[in-house]
Amino acid sequence: MIKLFVDFVVGAYRNILEHDKEASMLQIIIRLLKIIYNRAVYKFDSNEYFYYHIENISTANKRMLYPKYYQARLYYKVNSDYARRLATDKYESYLKFKSAYMRDVCVWDPECRPECNKDDEKLQLERFIQRHKRFIVKPLFLNSGKGIRIYDTDCFQSDKDAIDSLVSQYHSGFIAEELIVQSKWFANFHPKSVNTVRIQTVLLADGRIDCIYPCFRIGVGDSVVDNAGSGGIFVAIDKDTGRTIAAADEFGRSFVKHPDTSLSLIDCEIPCWNDACKLVMDLASNFTECKIIGWDLAFTDKGWCIVEVNAHPLLIYQIATQKGIRKDMEELIDRI
Repeated sequence: MIKLFVDFVVGAYRNILEHDKEASMLQIIIRLLKIIYNRAVYKFDSNEYFYYHIENISTANKRMLYPKYYQARLYYKVNSDYARRLATDKYESYLKFKSAYMRDVCVWDPECRPECNKDDEKLQLERFIQRHKRFIVKPLFLNSGKGIRIYDTDCFQSDKDAIDSLVSQYHSGFIAEELIVQSKWFANFHPKSVNTVRIQTVLLADGRIDCIYPCFRIGVGDSVVDNAGSGGIFVAIDKDTGRTIAAADEFGRSFVKHPDTSLSLIDCEIPCWNDACKLVMDLASNFTECKIIGWDLAFTDKGWCIVEVNAHPLLIYQIATQKGIRKDMEELIDRI
């Protein structure tokens, strides 16, 4: 318990400095105490303290929010251990939903999976690099955009040097993926990143599947990913119309236009929206071990494809709208 508390305080301290680099020690201490209080009483972590401007909102509004603490408890309750393991392991997710990925994928796992051996994995990696001189690499078990980078084998003297570099940097394993070529509509918002849509599906007690709290995620600056943890913007989508309704980043800053491209983020109609909803509902119907699952999708000239699968998705819609969804979630839970 002491270690957990210390880790929480250290993380909160870092978040305070990230949000206000000019803060005095007294200001840091006061804000730190406020963060600890709101964690104890309302279950907000230090990131959420800034997501929702907790120090500036009323008690009533705090109670309307649905913190990550309760989201995590819900996912552990309704999603099986198998489903959580599969969604956490990027390669296992790929194998399960391969037809919807629509791209070439290769894995390097130092633990060596039962279905393959190290020599086979190395041979597959060599062949993958021969087919794709540029590709994206993701750690097998990390999320929030951490550790993701684009590799260009032309930057190395040989393919062997590129492989040695990959293996030495990703000690816990990685998945290498053919680069997604997103459609022009999505690329226009931020060409340097693959801009994605996240849709949560929920399997209800009566067997129906519903889509909830969808968001459009867009990168900013030089980032090649669209995660808020990497500086991206969340844009809430009306699930019935596919039109965007509100946008914010991890600092709780609201946006009407993209800060780099100046494109409007509000009242945009997501292309082929009904197709995206149908895809994730069809996939969810074949993955009933997971009652609530987050699907990250990209849109290409060939249609929608899976980027990643999440068995514990952060409900980023709430960040984008800055409006609590707790009442709606509690009503939804009664129907699962």
